[in-house]
Amino acid sequence: MKVIYSPLSTLTRSIISLLLGFVLVIWPEQVNSTIITILGIILLLPFVGALLAKFFRKKDESKAYDILPIIGGGGSAVLGILMIIMPNTFSSLLALFIGIMMFFAGITQIIGVFAYCRVAKSFWLMLLPLITIGVGLYAITNFTEMAKTLWIILGVMIILYGISEILNYFKVKSIDGKNSHIEEAEIIE
Repeated sequence: MKVIYSPLSTLTRSIISLLLGFVLVIWPEQVNSTIITILGIILLLPFVGALLAKFFRKKDESKAYDILPIIGGGGSAVLGILMIIMPNTFSSLLALFIGIMMFFAGITQIIGVFAYCRVAKSFWLMLLPLITIGVGLYAITNFTEMAKTLWIILGVMIILYGISEILNYFKVKSIDGKNSHIEEAEIIE
């Protein structure tokens, strides 16, 4: 059976989740404008790269279709500049995107923890993924209202996820410990 929850990766995910969750809960306004500004800068990069490639290319390598990457990058650059200038306008769209991500993160976590739930007969590990799916669906259907409180809710969800991962760490460790004793007993017999 492929190991989905290794102790080190589970513990690492939980620590990163707790830190990120606390940052989102403590500074939600700064996170919102900062993330949208960073996304705007990322959208500027293809345009800047196309311009640099055009100007630093040798004259004899220049082709008639060299302008196409600049035109393509120009569209993303306009969107990036708008995001940098007006980050609050894009917060609703970001809330929709994060709602979609939370929905799929909940599904992924259910898939990852399902095998351990069956083995341990402990389906409480499914509770947080189901809550994550519910919050994701709520954010998808109410993303314009959700934009104001999204970061706090997302921060709390990430903190709960981090706590869940710590609990999963101890649960998986105890299951693996029981299975190793069984394997050792079978080898001795």
